[in-house]
Amino acid sequence: MGRYGASWVAAAKAGSVLPVITIAFPSGTKYYAPTGADETTPYESRVLSIGRVSVGASERSGALGFPQWSFTLAEDERRELTLLFESQEPSGAAVTLQWLAPDQDPLIKTSLAATLATSVLHRWRRLRPGIWELTCTPDWRPLKTKVTKQPILKGEYPLATGSPWGSYMPQVYGIHESSGLGGAGMIPGINISYDATAGRYWLLSQGFVRAAPGVFVDGVDATTDFSLVRAVVAGKAISYVKFIGGGAPPAAGAEITADVEGYETLDDGTGPVITNPVAQLRHWLSYYGLGNYLSSAGPGIDPLIDTPSWTVAETWAAKYGLEGAIYVGGSTEQVEAIDVVNRWLQTWPEFRLYWDHLGKLAMGVLQPVLQESNVTREHFVRADEALDLRPDNDSSLVITRVNQTFLYGVKDGKFWQSLDLQDLTRDQEVADDVPAGYSAARAV
Repeated sequence: MGRYGASWVAAAKAGSVLPVITIAFPSGTKYYAPTGADETTPYESRVLSIGRVSVGASERSGALGFPQWSFTLAEDERRELTLLFESQEPSGAAVTLQWLAPDQDPLIKTSLAATLATSVLHRWRRLRPGIWELTCTPDWRPLKTKVTKQPILKGEYPLATGSPWGSYMPQVYGIHESSGLGGAGMIPGINISYDATAGRYWLLSQGFVRAAPGVFVDGVDATTDFSLVRAVVAGKAISYVKFIGGGAPPAAGAEITADVEGYETLDDGTGPVITNPVAQLRHWLSYYGLGNYLSSAGPGIDPLIDTPSWTVAETWAAKYGLEGAIYVGGSTEQVEAIDVVNRWLQTWPEFRLYWDHLGKLAMGVLQPVLQESNVTREHFVRADEALDLRPDNDSSLVITRVNQTFLYGVKDGKFWQSLDLQDLTRDQEVADDVPAGYSAARAV
């Protein structure tokens, strides 16, 4: 991660390094060093203890966790800490733990500071008179955002039929192709206009999708009667199919479905479709989960994402030809962004998402290697210096049989395929079910 630079190492050799905790309170930033520190340093000597600062992920649980670390501060005779906690709401204040080379102010010579943890203040409590305990976590608040974020409003789509108002616009990734599943369309269309003059439109997605190669009316192929339209309506980019047929239009209550090629790399509907599952999750977090993309150029990668580790994971997924298909939203119910992330992790158990020491979301890969390999005898290689992905030695906990259901049909509300894998060499069966909410392959 590059936390110990050459300048820091050289300066540290001149004397002992000093742990310093920086807290950005609403009333001002405070710097705390351990009690007994040299009084000539520019820090308040209040830190009594610092708990274990750990980052990582379990090789067994795919869900994203929220690690914590704590430290204790001593009160002074002015009861400054008591006044701080009683007079303001410091929850969410930025907290940084650094090793500093001797007599270095982190605001002046940042090259001489080695950051061990970047987090936010989660809670605080008085352990006993004169001693406070502060607990910190990564800044998980953006992942508690409700998604999807853009509702279909009656003021913007007054000519819709079927009362779609209040439903949230869906987001579509990957190839949704129904030819191998009866050919009746994978993505439901949501009517946003049903008028002889203004036109008859069915929404497929917020944002611009690459294509809609098949459109169906009540399960019957009617592709030639529709065209895909990408437009910005009320400031929001959307993709919908428009009825252009010369015959009778679909009835007001007809079910319109489509096969869809989802978001692409250029944000204008012309680039290559994003099929890599890691790239899909990163795009979704940056645009919709953490961001609030509406139209024009995309926002780029969200700063909460650790780009180098995600790039490694994306390259690994591309090497093995992994493809995903995601559908989020399309109903009146919202979920939290963390729920979408955990669904993705459940679908792709070979990946682990974890918080690194800088408070960023990092991606690790559970990469199996042969037992007789000359490289390592571990079941899994490490993905990061702080992410130990080695399983324990209790072989009774190893899953021997997995049943995975996949290819979820949004329109029909069920999984279309299942796969059962079993290790027949094991006497004891330890089974698990893994529903893949996001399709892990094309339905062709």
